[in-house]
Amino acid sequence: MQPADGYELVKVLGKGSFGAAWLVRRRKDRAQFVAKEIKGFATMKPRERDMAKHEVNMLRSLNHNNITRYVDHYEKGQSLFIVMEYANGGDLYTKIQSQKKKLGGGGFTEKEVLHYFCQLTLALYHMHEKRILHRDLKTQNVFLTADGVIKLGDFGISTVLRNTYEMKRTNCGTPYYFSPELCLNKPYNNKSDIWALGCILYELATLQHAFDGTSMKALTQRILRGVYPPVSSKYSKDLRDLIAAMLSTDPAKRPHIATIVQLPFIRAALQSLQTDVRAAVQEKRSCVDEKDRQREREEAARRAEEEKAARDRREAAYKAQQAEREKVHQERLQRMQEQMAREVKEHEEKLRRIRELEKANDAKRKAEAAERQKKLDEERKIREKRRAEIEAQNRQREEEWERNMKKAKEEAEMRARARAEAEQREGDRVRAHAD
Repeated sequence: MQPADGYELVKVLGKGSFGAAWLVRRRKDRAQFVAKEIKGFATMKPRERDMAKHEVNMLRSLNHNNITRYVDHYEKGQSLFIVMEYANGGDLYTKIQSQKKKLGGGGFTEKEVLHYFCQLTLALYHMHEKRILHRDLKTQNVFLTADGVIKLGDFGISTVLRNTYEMKRTNCGTPYYFSPELCLNKPYNNKSDIWALGCILYELATLQHAFDGTSMKALTQRILRGVYPPVSSKYSKDLRDLIAAMLSTDPAKRPHIATIVQLPFIRAALQSLQTDVRAAVQEKRSCVDEKDRQREREEAARRAEEEKAARDRREAAYKAQQAEREKVHQERLQRMQEQMAREVKEHEEKLRRIRELEKANDAKRKAEAAERQKKLDEERKIREKRRAEIEAQNRQREEEWERNMKKAKEEAEMRARARAEAEQREGDRVRAHAD
């Protein structure tokens, strides 16, 4: 496994539920590859990490000219990156769309259809031989090299089959390529891959989806009925019959991939393809016609220009968005500053009023305190005056009491002397009488 710094990220090629697909460049030789990113790998549960490692081992086991080759894997940050072979000729979906625009809705020739289909069939045959399901066959996952070689890719949700071809109940396909059993939530097996392969063959012949609808419900109903627009009679009966067999609503009636490879017209097409490849190798040229190569180059250049224009538009939109965000930020900042200035001014005004109020209250409190003190002083003086008057009254009463007591005493003494004198006289009289 190469270290994380052995590759540099170039650009994002696509995004999925588990992460992004990156175009990467190997530092030591500048070779380009596709790196599938599995986000959150470092924080996954042990079972999920084991599943991701199992996928790496599964990809390593696939060695076929028509399957994107496993190159390497490495961990960086919280993500696991699986490095795969890069097919620089676009994908089959783009090829079909270009053909549709060019021919005004007409299809490929039968030879061209079989050129792509046979390679795709060999790739799927190799997978099924190894008990591996693709489970997301669609034209967007069928890649092309500049020489017109098919490369089946995107195994992010592939599943290794049991030795007994045990069926899986996980539905992870693309709606246009859903088989009837998947629509009914029935088990998934290798015949679902055959259905999706039949859909691709139909698209190569008609440049249209076999089953389409304005809603998921309408699409599902058409798939369950298994009714699709007929294929043009310009194609051989063998080809049309094969499409019909592969798109049978009964999985048991769909042919195995090995049966398809053994069909006489497919074997003839494979032999013709092999002959073309050998001739191309001997002559050191592409197995694609020079006119087709020129068209491919023009289409690649057009796609590059479109991608560049799209990138320029995204960059311009991003810059405009950033400028708008900066403008909004500055306006918000200015409003915040103005709001803060108003709040500071209001705060200072409130503080001034509070200080003035406190000053007025302080003066009022002082005046009230002075008034209370004055009242207290007056009350104290009144109390002192009353106390002095009471003391004077008390002294006067005491003096009068003392005078009265003295007078009473004197009167008592006078009465006592008078009684004594009276008694003396009475005694004298009695004595005189007695004498």
